[in-house]
Amino acid sequence: MKLETINRYATTVVMVVLGSLAVGAFILSFDVLRQEAIKYGVKPALAFIVPLIFDTSIIGGSSFVI
Repeated sequence: MKLETINRYATTVVMVVLGSLAVGAFILSFDVLRQEAIKYGVKPALAFIVPLIFDTSIIGGSSFVI
């Protein structure tokens, strides 16, 4: 195998692993923040907005660093 092909496969594997970790972290974070919002009095029908605000802020702030 050529070194270029190995590098491409390695990069793909790393991106899939990192993407999976990011999705898992988002799901767990979303669930906990939603539960906390409900616990502190936000209506359950609107509680999904709270984690979206936090996670969108994190994504936006991270994109400015890049």
